[in-house]
Amino acid sequence: RSPLMLAFSLPLLQSDPPGGGGNPPAVEDEVKFDDKQQAKLNAIVAAARKDAEEKALAKAASDAQEAKDKDEQERKRFEKQHGTDPRSLSTILQGLLGG
Repeated sequence: RSPLMLAFSLPLLQSDPPGGGGNPPAVEDEVKFDDKQQAKLNAIVAAARKDAEEKALAKAASDAQEAKDKDEQERKRFEKQHGTDPRSLSTILQGLLGG
């Protein structure tokens, strides 16, 4: 449910749309909804918001996993090249103390 689809469906939610006869409302016409129509609109907006939120969360989770995988690959590369785990306390202390 894209915002564009929502914009096109707004007049369809009304039982008697402005302009009558199936004509879309003029730009200057005010679109009014009764409680039932407002509830439909709220449900559409909530579903669209939930879908967008779920996509954003999925993207964030995917990005986090990708970063974690890259970090692990980098750790393995460092360990292979230098013979020590870059996360070990002894490696960190040696690095800090210049040893």
